[in-house]
Amino acid sequence: MPKIDIFADPDDANLAALIHVAREELSELERLAPAAVERQWLAPPRPAPREDTAERSKGLRNDPTATIALDDRRLAVRQGLVNSHRSLKAAIFTMREYRHKLVTALDNWNGDNDE
Repeated sequence: MPKIDIFADPDDANLAALIHVAREELSELERLAPAAVERQWLAPPRPAPREDTAERSKGLRNDPTATIALDDRRLAVRQGLVNSHRSLKAAIFTMREYRHKLVTALDNWNGDNDE
C-alpha cells in the first residue's frame, strides 16, 4: 500500500489507506510496548551524565532509589506509556462511536431500520 498524507484534504479521504496506516502504527506500538512496560520502573543501564561536570561526585551520599525514581530517561519511558495508553483509549472510543454511526447509516440506507 502506498504512503499517504494523513493530513490531506478530507474530501479526498481514502479510508482503506488510512486503516492500513493505523494498523501499521498499532503494530509498531505493539512491538515497542513490552520493552517499555518492562523498563518503565527500572534504572537505565548507564548512569546519567551530570549536567554541571564530567566528574563523578565525591563525598555525597548515594540514594539509588531516588536516583532511579527521578531519572529523566526512565520518566520519559513511563510518560510515553501513559500517553500511548490515553491516546489509544481515546482513539478506540472515537472509532467505535463512528463505526456505530456508519452501521446505522448503512442500515438506514438499506432500509433495515424502519422507524
